[in-house]
Amino acid sequence: MKPEIKSRSVSLFREMASGKMSSFAAQFGILVWQTMPIQFLGNRECVYQAYVCAYFTAAAEASASLDRRNLTRWDVRVEEYGGIGRMDLILQRMGDNTGVIHEHKWEPIKPQDKKEGYSASQRKRLTKKAEEALMQLETRQYRASMEDHVMKLHEYGLAFLGPYCAVVGRSLERKPGGAWVITVTYDSIEDEKRRKKLYTSQTS
Repeated sequence: MKPEIKSRSVSLFREMASGKMSSFAAQFGILVWQTMPIQFLGNRECVYQAYVCAYFTAAAEASASLDRRNLTRWDVRVEEYGGIGRMDLILQRMGDNTGVIHEHKWEPIKPQDKKEGYSASQRKRLTKKAEEALMQLETRQYRASMEDHVMKLHEYGLAFLGPYCAVVGRSLERKPGGAWVITVTYDSIEDEKRRKKLYTSQTS
């Protein structure tokens, strides 16, 4: 992995795992916008999932190699059974009290999307899908799959439409043996501002 790519991937991974959700959303949105292969865009949900999971698996390895605390490697799992369904992506590791869960959703490209670019229709559909993804994390009880040593958790709902993506999320904490409590949220209103700034400035 080239030094500049490794640095970028580690920065994004660390923001996702233990940084600010708004910063992760901004960096991740740029990543998808700039690097998602054109021929794959809009094909299927599994294409986005494979791309995202491969990226963060490599980023987890790069991050662990630079970690001076000598912790074990990140355990990165895809389509893992959890709660009453399958999680798209789950990350945790021994010796670290943080964990991450993703749920990915895909919105098919319509003929109008190619004409309109990013407008109200795309914004609303992305927001709806991202919120559905985050809700699914709750209703299917995915966080029950976290190991007992994980005390802090980032949950993300990611939605994709062609080169556009939406991100919503929440951070939770718990005490040993206690219930999870939401401490921070990154909602669709805030993310819509990020999307508007990125996509309208790039296409205007």
